[in-house]
Amino acid sequence: MIVSNSRFLIPEFVRVSNLASHVLSLCAKRLTQDWGNRYCYKPLLIETFVEHEKFEGTVYKAANWLHVGTTVGRGRQDREKKFPVCKKDIYLFPLTSDWRKILHDCPSQPETAPIIEKIPEDWAEEEFGNSTLGDKRLDQRLLKIARSFYSNPSAQVPEACKSAAETKAAYRFFENDSVEFEKILAPHISATIKRCPEHSIVLVPQDTTSLNYTAHPETEDIGPIGASRQTIIGLLMHDTMAFSTEGEREHANLRGLDQNKLGTKAPKTKASD
Repeated sequence: MIVSNSRFLIPEFVRVSNLASHVLSLCAKRLTQDWGNRYCYKPLLIETFVEHEKFEGTVYKAANWLHVGTTVGRGRQDREKKFPVCKKDIYLFPLTSDWRKILHDCPSQPETAPIIEKIPEDWAEEEFGNSTLGDKRLDQRLLKIARSFYSNPSAQVPEACKSAAETKAAYRFFENDSVEFEKILAPHISATIKRCPEHSIVLVPQDTTSLNYTAHPETEDIGPIGASRQTIIGLLMHDTMAFSTEGEREHANLRGLDQNKLGTKAPKTKASD
């Protein structure tokens, strides 16, 4: 609930009246909203330390920061006080008027700070930010893979991932038993449904596509996809997409399988397939 301003410097050769205090004030004004967008709660204070022997803290004083004391000159790893460091002035900038009461009542519970709704950073987080694959590392890997394919949707996995390490991580992701077809699509479908009421008219075209797996007969959960009982086997995928009347694709990809033949499970294939 206390944000540290660890660096703030304008070189001496830059000569603009009141520039430093003006920039510092602008940063402080937007910090609450920016921090809330990223971490879903609003901080209460900004703190900073100014080396007592080198600087006077004029900028912070001009920007209405509060000087609340001076450190004793001991590093945080120096419990025996054998390696003293320079003393530093401590400055605080309140972001809310009741910061003393909140910190005093619940000093270790950041959830007591005002909560605001998190704004997604990009398309991938908007679509898959609420995924629940059972492991935060898998959730983060899903976002990375989504970003890779969003920037190059027609590429193969190695080309989209761009490095051997990222490619290997993507293959491991798809081979993980916790990664299921329905779990990946669930947040994507939810995000699409949430956006639809924002438009007065939503167009929902549908189509069925066949995926030929005849060359991969060992693949599980596949069946005949031809008009006759031939040797063509694979999947039937029914694809539904949502569009606004302005032509904006709502990123929907609500896929379902032909339940009469295939059930509702996604095919289990090796990454090389």
